[in-house]
Order: sequence, then structure tokens, then C-alpha cells
Amino acid sequence: MYGAKATISVWDPTVESRDEFSLSQIWITSGSYKENNLNSIEAGWQSDRYNVTGCYNLWCPGFIQTSDTIVIGGSITPISAFEGNQFEITISLWKDRKSGNWWLSLGSNHSLVGYWPAAIFANLAYADDVQWGGEIVNSNISGLTHYYADGIRSFS
Repeated sequence: MYGAKATISVWDPTVESRDEFSLSQIWITSGSYKENNLNSIEAGWQSDRYNVTGCYNLWCPGFIQTSDTIVIGGSITPISAFEGNQFEITISLWKDRKSGNWWLSLGSNHSLVGYWPAAIFANLAYADDVQWGGEIVNSNISGLTHYYADGIRSFS
């Protein structure tokens, strides 16, 4: 696959401790953990009490921002409300076959945000897999619980 698009609801869920987070995103991947050659692009929103839970936004090396109006890592507004108005964003990821770069755009009008240069990927000539969904980490007395769009997995 050379591109994918997702329209996801925008929320600002409450996270109560430093090790909790909630996200909704689209992932494109090639390779595998087993072969130790996984390349991944992930785009969406995340709520984590402004804690750094990994390499996100412009803290990651490689992403070239081209937009001077869309702020990577900034707030998204408006947000959805329980039993109230619902809001969403459309995220598109695609490969420019000429340059090999992977582009990110937002909205139905495909406002360009920036790109990941082909040179930073060892194994993303095309995407083997595309996933859409969400994940939460909620700390509780019985251990750390991960909730994925496809079900619940618990770790102690």
C-alpha cells in the first residue's frame, strides 16, 4: 500500500497519573518485530498530561514540517463532548513515488503538514499493514492495563 486515510474523533480524555495516556491514530508499517526490521509511521492525537511517553511530534528526528499554519504537537480544537457535539480530524499518509518521501496531510482539503524523508526508513518502500484505532494505558491496583481497539490485554 502506498497510502491510507483515517477520520477519527477528537477527544481530550482525562489521564490521572504520569504513566497514563490515551491516543487515537492511524499506523502504517512495513517489516516486523520478529525480523527486527519494523518501520512505522503513526499519526493522530494523544493525551498524556504533557508527559513524554516516547518519540512524538518534532522531538523525533527526521520529520520535515512544511506547514507554517499547522502546529505539530499543538492542541486540536474543537473537541468532542460526551452526549454533546462530536468533532473529527481526517489524516492522510501517502508515499510520493517520485521522491519516496511519506507525506502527512490533514483535513478533507489535504492541507500539507510535512513529510518523512525516504532516507530515514530502511524498510518502508511500501506499507505492509495499515491500522486505525486507539490505545489507553490506565494504571490501577491490579497492574497495568492496555486497551486496544481490538480488546483488552493486561500486564502485571
